[in-house]
Amino acid sequence: MAERCIRSTHVQESLQRFRQRDAETPLRVWYAEASRADWQTPADIKAAYRNAKFNIKGNAYRLVVAVHYDRGQMFARFIGSHRQCGKINVETI
Repeated sequence: MAERCIRSTHVQESLQRFRQRDAETPLRVWYAEASRADWQTPADIKAAYRNAKFNIKGNAYRLVVAVHYDRGQMFARFIGSHRQCGKINVETI
């Protein structure tokens, strides 16, 4: 598999748009974990994160990512509260 590539600029941009500083450290922890991961299928993510949901800061926020398994790439698409996440279509953002 190709080297895992998570665009930190996307995470940084998401943080800046989200403007919730209390999510910064938990997002950096997630970023470090995901950068080391060797996820090749959705099942791999589900094994690491129950239900394949990235809950940030003790479930206070939700992170939605797009994963390109064949290229080893992951892009942050959305970060927000559970209420905000419920208002989006995670398949199309």
